[in-house]
Amino acid sequence: MNNNLLKNAMLLFFGVLVALLLAEAGLALVNYSSHSFHQSDHLLGSSLRANTEGVWKQEGNAVVKINSDGLRDVEHALEKPGDVFRIAVLGDSYMEAFQVDFENSFPSLLQQKLQHKAQLLGKKIEVINFGCSGYGTARELIMLQQRVWKYSPDLVLLAFLTANDIRDNSKALNKIDYIPYYYFDKDKELRLDQSFLQSGAYLNRSGLAARFFYETINNIRLLQLLNDIRRISISSFATDRNDKQTEAGLDDLIYMPPQSPDWEDAWNVTEALILEMRDEVVSHNARFQVVTLSNGIQVTPDKDKKQSTLDKLGIKSLFYPDNRIQNFAQKNNIKVISLAPELANIAESDGVYFHGFENTELGSGHWNEKGHLYAAEIVSRELCIVDC
Repeated sequence: MNNNLLKNAMLLFFGVLVALLLAEAGLALVNYSSHSFHQSDHLLGSSLRANTEGVWKQEGNAVVKINSDGLRDVEHALEKPGDVFRIAVLGDSYMEAFQVDFENSFPSLLQQKLQHKAQLLGKKIEVINFGCSGYGTARELIMLQQRVWKYSPDLVLLAFLTANDIRDNSKALNKIDYIPYYYFDKDKELRLDQSFLQSGAYLNRSGLAARFFYETINNIRLLQLLNDIRRISISSFATDRNDKQTEAGLDDLIYMPPQSPDWEDAWNVTEALILEMRDEVVSHNARFQVVTLSNGIQVTPDKDKKQSTLDKLGIKSLFYPDNRIQNFAQKNNIKVISLAPELANIAESDGVYFHGFENTELGSGHWNEKGHLYAAEIVSRELCIVDC
């Protein structure tokens, strides 16, 4: 009896093992890949995992390589060559740009397109991409203070996504407790809140077990598949429960003046962070500029969809956040490039979709290759790298 039980257990074990190996081989055969590119970070909550490489297929289809300094970029020497004009780009997942190959992303294209301007300075252009998914202005300021200056940039470009950067700067609105925030103290001074370091969510993500899990998952495709199923299930559940958003992760309320004290505070903190960033850049004898990006609904060529959104919200324009930042920046001597209005005109006249992919939905989500290309063309034309 015992021998039969042992034999059956061994047969079962080897049967499961063979099935798992066949599944792993099958996923390798179809080139299935879904790596974990992010890690916990004691300064930023999360950051990109250095020297990680894989394929991103959740939205778009691209090879992703993270360099040795944890940037979605090629390698850059810390010491800036004398004939180089360096631009540091701060941003979120739009700049991280996992959806397209790096050579087709905004930072790479911007570098290419600015070379003619650099010739006027007798220099070469080098754009360094500090974009990371989920970052708002708060974490971008910390990135600037802690990790950008070692590269000695001549210009810092803040790529601002109105869709969620304002919300991401508010703990009350964002409802994520494993990242840092800024807040106003009783004297209306901007203060850094690092209480995330004691949160259960951060401690779980940064613990030894979590680090082992993510290192393991990057080497086993079957675990990557199971993790994707879990992630999609959670994302679908969250989207089904939230009927106040135009698409997952984005807020309708950005298209109108603040409707609550939390939104008023989020806007005030955001504007204070932009000023703090400007002062930080000026103190390092560099130039500071802002570019406001586009949201899918703002630049869709689908007029009916756009009008439906306007009617639902009871507004006449989708450019409130862009205009507010433009006006705020002008009052504070900050140069701003607003992409959404110009991209909207192009989309309407030429029927171009700047957001979305074949494996998702055109008109929503991140920039596709056309979005990155047109954005780089506009910014390269407007960016001030000579005399302003």
